[in-house]
Amino acid sequence: MQTIVYRIDGMPKDIAYNGMPFGRQLEWRHVIESFKKRSRSTHLSQKKRKSFKKAINEFVKLNQVKEWYCVVNHGMPYHDDSFEFWYLD
Repeated sequence: MQTIVYRIDGMPKDIAYNGMPFGRQLEWRHVIESFKKRSRSTHLSQKKRKSFKKAINEFVKLNQVKEWYCVVNHGMPYHDDSFEFWYLD
């Protein structure tokens, strides 16, 4: 399972985006790609944390991040404990 989590100005909430049919998601894809081009990226790990959301919240709080985007792969049979994280301060 792949979850897209973000906070980008001008985009619908990530929960709404993940619930959209694929064709509707494509309409917003250019906004995400534009954001990724102008942002910095790093890799976050959730190994010592209970969830990827805790890892994101910790990074956002410590670095005073205003906008961010990431894709997390989780679920059976595959679980990724690190993920790429794009952000703007």
